[in-house]
Amino acid sequence: MAGETILVIDDSPTILRVVQLVLTKAGFTVNTAADGEEGIARARAERPALILLDFVMPKMNGYQVCRALAESADLKDIPVVLMSAKGDQVGERFVKVMGIVDYITKPFSPEAITAVVQHTVQKYRRPAVVVDAVAPANDAPASFDDKTGEEPPAPSSVIMPPPSEPHVLDSGPALEGNLRVVPMAEVLGLLATQRQWGLLTVTRSDGARIEIAFKAGKIELVLASGLPDEFLLGRYLVEASTLSRQDLDLFLDGRSPTTKPLGEQLVKMNYIDDGELKEALRKQAQERTYELLRWPQGRFVFVATRELPALAGEASLALDVDGLLMEGIRRVDEWHLIEREIDDFDAIFLRNEEAVQDVGRARLTRDELAVLELVNGKHSVKDIVRQSRMASFDVSKMLFRLLSIKVIRRRVPAVAV
Repeated sequence: MAGETILVIDDSPTILRVVQLVLTKAGFTVNTAADGEEGIARARAERPALILLDFVMPKMNGYQVCRALAESADLKDIPVVLMSAKGDQVGERFVKVMGIVDYITKPFSPEAITAVVQHTVQKYRRPAVVVDAVAPANDAPASFDDKTGEEPPAPSSVIMPPPSEPHVLDSGPALEGNLRVVPMAEVLGLLATQRQWGLLTVTRSDGARIEIAFKAGKIELVLASGLPDEFLLGRYLVEASTLSRQDLDLFLDGRSPTTKPLGEQLVKMNYIDDGELKEALRKQAQERTYELLRWPQGRFVFVATRELPALAGEASLALDVDGLLMEGIRRVDEWHLIEREIDDFDAIFLRNEEAVQDVGRARLTRDELAVLELVNGKHSVKDIVRQSRMASFDVSKMLFRLLSIKVIRRRVPAVAV
């Protein structure tokens, strides 16, 4: 089964990159297409063992792609697994229709997508073609590509050779570049695939900085400076009900100047235990990584070393990069949708009391109600994030939902006549 070709058709570049990363690591050959038309052309040229197909796409949606595949004599037997967004309910409706043999709901984990692909390829595998094992005498030299007859391109100076053991360069940056050219998802995926040890530092022009400690391709800790308060450790302790907001405020007010980390002090003074601290650090590292995946610009430098910061050794989070990328890309795509309506954190919204009555508060979640109460025609989005003590992503998602059901509306500045 290893080496089978999988074709992924999705209009999200990030989805394509991450699914390609996960399935390549599982031993498959993965090709991608950004829309239905390109996907059909690639399927005809490559005859993949399986097609992973997004449903909602420009030009041709998933149903139209399946219909085109079914009408083609040479493509109709290729099994199709539909990738449907959570809540759109298209998966069950289209299974067993025009080549769709299964579906998987986004967001999915690396383990889930790998299992579905392995099972489907095994079940629908085409009979192997037997060929002569003896190569002809006039074969092209081994240094040439068998398909194109051309010399393979020279390896990029950015890509490090995949090691069998954790690889460490002697000194200096092993990898550096610009996020406008190389997206962070690809950088993280590369370091995970090669099981690298070292420190990845990403800086933005406004001074924000995130540093990720890697050990054998897993994330041990994520340090940061210049980020909003929502990414501080205290928020995750309060969010998990490990520490009350009142106790945290009292502790911070009475805290003497020190270079010791907040978590270490809280454990030492018996406010929390080691397990609770580790869980808060895990949540903080995840959220900081999701935030990093949204950065459209910045510079990154990876220095390979086994001498990680002491804090990273103590945390030992061992976060799996594939899982972080799967959730991160879902959030990135959702952010793009949200930002069409909430493109300014200084924007102010008003409640539509009649619409609130019509919808009924019972139909809103606790978090939606909490955000709704802070919408008063004076608070900006930034104010709501600060006062709700939620993440900006979560607040924006709530506001987007409240906007969509018309219980709030944007306040329009008065115009002098």
